[in-house]
Amino acid sequence: MVYFMKKGIENFKKIFDSLGSKIGLDLSYLIKNGNWVSLRFFILGFSGLLLSSFFAKFGSKELLGQYQLVLSTISIVSVCSFLGLNAAALEAVVHGREAGVLRSSKLIFLFSLVGIPILIGVGLFYSTFRHEILFGETLMFTGLLFPFFYALSAWNVYYEGKLLFKESSLRTILLNVVLTIFLIVGIFLKLNVLGLIAIFLLTTIFFQSVFFLDIFRKIQDRTNNFIDTRFGLTVSLQKFVSGLSSTLPAFIISFFFGVELLAVYFIAYYIISALSSFLSNLIGLYMPILFKVVKLDHKNIVINNFFAGLATWAAFIVFLKFFFIWIYGGGYHDSLELAYVISFLLFFIPLHTYLVGFFSTRRKNGLLISVFCFANIAGLLTIYFMKQYGFLWSVATYLYILEIVTTLPLLGYYFYSVRKGLL
Repeated sequence: MVYFMKKGIENFKKIFDSLGSKIGLDLSYLIKNGNWVSLRFFILGFSGLLLSSFFAKFGSKELLGQYQLVLSTISIVSVCSFLGLNAAALEAVVHGREAGVLRSSKLIFLFSLVGIPILIGVGLFYSTFRHEILFGETLMFTGLLFPFFYALSAWNVYYEGKLLFKESSLRTILLNVVLTIFLIVGIFLKLNVLGLIAIFLLTTIFFQSVFFLDIFRKIQDRTNNFIDTRFGLTVSLQKFVSGLSSTLPAFIISFFFGVELLAVYFIAYYIISALSSFLSNLIGLYMPILFKVVKLDHKNIVINNFFAGLATWAAFIVFLKFFFIWIYGGGYHDSLELAYVISFLLFFIPLHTYLVGFFSTRRKNGLLISVFCFANIAGLLTIYFMKQYGFLWSVATYLYILEIVTTLPLLGYYFYSVRKGLL
């Protein structure tokens, strides 16, 4: 039995090595390190699913909508933080300049100070002019903690740049499991949106402080801290514009349809969002390698991404058919209907994720910024002119426009560059 198991493992490894040699990626490296990324995804995905289920069954659609709107507001204002500096720090760590993480964190903190008056101002607007006092107070409270929330996130760059994915994953899992437990307790205690956001921010900042202090002690040479700041600022703009595809829908949906239907959208889109995040993390495994410019079989990579999208879509349909209502309850039938309609987004997401990660390492940030700007404008115009057709079809069309208008131009430029020998 042991012999056959050993031979099976060897044959499995040969298959992956053969596939990896065809596309130009070390899939043994993916299996070795991807186990930790996969474990992190499953635990974080399950935690998020559990939390959203508790929101659906023990909270209200209004509470869930407000909570998601605050998180989306934080993401939008993060443009002030220039989080792309962490990509520059990652490149620095890859090339032995570990103190680049410290410089990145310092710059992000200083830039994030701009977010304080912005969030307080928006909070005052909601409290004074829209008479949503609780929501306004929540945004003002968020503003006071905003710089610490993002500046301390640089700790993860140290581990990923040194290919220490186990260490990175274990810390991320610990943070998210504790955070999920605290938020579930908060929902049971019937806390309002201010209480839940306070739990989210304070818990995250506490753990990130501990993790950051740990890497601070490990970095011996703190003088060699050069990072390509210009590259980081460009990546920041690219990440902000691309991030609008996931954060802007919250504002648009709440504006046109209200926060309760925002909750309906969030429940429908959660699994797709989680899978997209997982694929982004897998691409993140290869970021340190792609920065070194490896030779790839571009055609086979595209084909394999297509099949990955097909398999992911099939798994999602099974989840919707057998598990969705059991997890979220009958009050979210509208979410189930929307989830079926937007399920075909999963065909595009693996390829979309790869192309964005690849062009980022090739410093094609201008291309990415242009494509995402165009996609977000096209999506905004789409939902504006289609709002008369109701929530379901206007939101679904909006999401498909965002994905198609982003992926197809990048794919076209990808093959054009391959044919011209530019990659």
